[in-house]
Amino acid sequence: MISIDTIKQNFFPEKINAIRHSEYEFLFRDTIEFILEQHQKLSTEITDNTITDLLFPLAYHPDFILSPESINHSQYSDYLNQFTPPHKPSRPETKIINHPEEETDLVRILFQRFTTSSYETIIERQKMFTLEQKENIQSQYFILNQSFPELDFLSYTFEAALDFNSLQKLKKHSFQAFITLPIIPTHGYYTPETIINSGLLSTYVMTMKKTLDAFYKISGELSTHACYLLPIAFNHKVIFTININQLLKINSPLIDELWPLVKKATPTIYHNIQKLKQNYETQ
Repeated sequence: MISIDTIKQNFFPEKINAIRHSEYEFLFRDTIEFILEQHQKLSTEITDNTITDLLFPLAYHPDFILSPESINHSQYSDYLNQFTPPHKPSRPETKIINHPEEETDLVRILFQRFTTSSYETIIERQKMFTLEQKENIQSQYFILNQSFPELDFLSYTFEAALDFNSLQKLKKHSFQAFITLPIIPTHGYYTPETIINSGLLSTYVMTMKKTLDAFYKISGELSTHACYLLPIAFNHKVIFTININQLLKINSPLIDELWPLVKKATPTIYHNIQKLKQNYETQ
C-alpha cells in the first residue's frame, strides 16, 4: 500500500501541483503531518496496514486521479438540477434500482432459447400462464441444466457506496456497465470493526474531521484538487449493472449486501441459485 516514508519524501505528488502553487500549501502540509501522527498512534495497536492506511489522503494512492469536469458536463448538470430540489447528499445505502421480472423476463428467455416459438407467440402465451406454471418452468430449468448462460440476459442494477480500496477490488470484476460518481465527503467514510474495537475510534474520527475541515477550506477555489486530501476511507458512490453469472464470481464484502436484494427482487432465481451453490460446495 502506501508507506509513510513515501509520503514524507513527497508531500506533493505531481497530480496536485495546483495546491503547491496556491495559498493552501501550508494547510495541506499541516494536515498531512497531523495524519501521520494519528497513523502512528493507530499503528501501535493495529498492525494491519490495510486498516491504518485508510487514514492516508487519496493524493498518495497511485490509482486515484481526478479528472476535472468538462464544460459540457457542468452545463448539463446545471440543466438537470433545475428540475430537482436542492439537497445535501448523504451516504447512499446499497440498493437495487433495476431488476428483471423473473415471471416474465426469465420465462420468455427460456422459451426463446429452448423452443422454436416466435417472440410474439411467446408473449401471448405467457399471458395465459398461471403463477404456478411459471414457477415450475423456472424450477425445471435449474434442475435439468448444469450451466445457465440464459441468465446473462437478466440484468440487475445496483447503487452502493465504497471506500476507495474496496472500489478498486470491485472494479476488477466483470460488469455490463460501471460508473463511479465524483467523490463527495457527505457520502461518509468506512470505519472497520477493528478500529471500533481497538479503543482508538476517537483518534480515527478526529483524523477524518481534521481532513474534512481542510477540505472545505481548500474547496472554495480548488474544488477538484481538494478531494485529493480526503482519506482513502471516504466513500465513493457507484452504479453498476451486472447479471447473475457475473455476480456469482464477485469476491467482495459487498456481495453480502447484494444477495438479499436479489432475493427480494427475484426470489425464485435466488433460491435456485443458492441450492446450486450449496450442492457445489458439498461436492
